[in-house]
Amino acid sequence: MRAIASIVAGVVILLLVVSTFFGSWYTIDTTERGVLLNNGAIASNVPIEPGLHWKMPFVQSVDTISIQTNSVEFKNVQAYSYDQQVAKVKLSVNYHIAAADVITVRQDFVTVDNMVQRVLWTKVPTIFKNVMGAYTAQTSIQERAKLGTDFYAALVAGIHAPIQIDSVQIEDISFSDAFDQANEQKQLADVAVQQLMQKAKQAEVSAQITVTNAK
Repeated sequence: MRAIASIVAGVVILLLVVSTFFGSWYTIDTTERGVLLNNGAIASNVPIEPGLHWKMPFVQSVDTISIQTNSVEFKNVQAYSYDQQVAKVKLSVNYHIAAADVITVRQDFVTVDNMVQRVLWTKVPTIFKNVMGAYTAQTSIQERAKLGTDFYAALVAGIHAPIQIDSVQIEDISFSDAFDQANEQKQLADVAVQQLMQKAKQAEVSAQITVTNAK
């Protein structure tokens, strides 16, 4: 029994030593920054840089936060144009966390996913609707690049959180079938008017030529 007890004690001590040794070292990838915790509380205001590091086993732990660029897609944002047309918009927002802000992210939101849910998913649709309200349905299609630029500027100014907006893409804007049909009819009417104006101009030129020849 003493021999068995000694073996068990030896195994326990060995496991404790191994756990202590391997639990003391950790690495941070170049695409991440670390946040040092003491018993779950933030222990330092300085992010942990990439590389091999040491920590106190069983007491300290490390949370990692990605600083890579990520994208959030909004597939069905409904917004009204200036002329009260309802648009369904598909857009995406590219963002990243600055290395200097990872402590704030961990302190205020715990995880990046929480911050995305609480900030981007609530702010982006509202900000886009406000920007879209300054455009008519026609100009939102014809000037989509400018609409995207205005939306990006409004988003950067309107989000007060440790998140960097890299770019936005307005991938699709669609209106009702009735609007599309009316728009098509308007385009056809514009073409017809241009054709009539061209014919009138040609007739005027022909008349001037006839007068000139007569003289």
